[in-house]
Amino acid sequence: MPQATGTAAPRVALWLGLMVLLGATCSATAQQRSEGEETPAGILAVRLRQQGYRCDEPARAEPDAAGSRADERAWVVMCANASYRMRLIPDLDAVIERLD
Repeated sequence: MPQATGTAAPRVALWLGLMVLLGATCSATAQQRSEGEETPAGILAVRLRQQGYRCDEPARAEPDAAGSRADERAWVVMCANASYRMRLIPDLDAVIERLD
């Protein structure tokens, strides 16, 4: 059965386009991770900002065992401009206390 000539070039172009798109997507995802959005500090910084607090450059977040309760996990979040104690309560806003 003879194959149609001239169909290989569009297929190659399609595959090359898909590979470029996939590479750009992976690169963007890696860049987000490197910016700290996938770390506990980055995730908690997003929550702080959603509730109206300023958190420039989240540095780190540490669990606060003394402030935690049975269903409420507490964290101390250190940002470049301030530090906060956050108590995360399921289905409610976090209880936030500025430490500086």
